Amino acid sequence: MPYTAEISRTNPGCFIFLVDQSASMSDPMTGGEIVKQRAEVVSDAINRLLTELSVKCAKEEGVRDYFNVAVIGYGHNHVGSAFQGALAGRDLVPLSDVANNPARVESRTKKVPDG
Repeated sequence: MPYTAEISRTNPGCFIFLVDQSASMSDPMTGGEIVKQRAEVVSDAINRLLTELSVKCAKEEGVRDYFNVAVIGYGHNHVGSAFQGALAGRDLVPLSDVANNPARVESRTKKVPDG
């Protein structure tokens, strides 16, 4: 039987991200023009998804809590919340808290071919 519960603010969905934080995540990820660490690639992917989710759940008064989010890191003898900043140590948080409390904001330059 398929799962049919509707996602709403009274019945929010849940995103749980399990993030490898072992030493191997500092290894380079190959396959593109720019070489990045595995941890950076994973971080970018999760942050893009959370940003897009926040935009889709935003109304005039702010981000609505249609989802709760957990980011759990695991690595050398450690398992626990991977949130940083104001959300550090929290396990499951409403999407609006994630949107309103970024750990940091980076400014990046994108290279675009000119010809």
